[in-house]
Amino acid sequence: MDTTHLREFVVVAELLNYSEAARQLFISPATLTRHICALEDTLGVQLLERNSRYVRLTPAGQILRQELDVLLPQLDGLHARVCRSNILTS
Repeated sequence: MDTTHLREFVVVAELLNYSEAARQLFISPATLTRHICALEDTLGVQLLERNSRYVRLTPAGQILRQELDVLLPQLDGLHARVCRSNILTS
């Protein structure tokens, strides 16, 4: 599972708008759609419901969003600690 796709999902989940999320992420809406579809395929669940009028989280999407709000900052902290330890031991 690609953490980039997870982070992109969080942006879509926050904005509930693919075009705005793609603009904020500096990628095309088509690329963002492919990444979200790949994430859904990996997880085997639909995360977002969308049509021409709205985007909304499915129950699975709500759970993933809540979990990522906790996990992604932890991953960022882990990355920082690992990088810092590498500098200290070099």
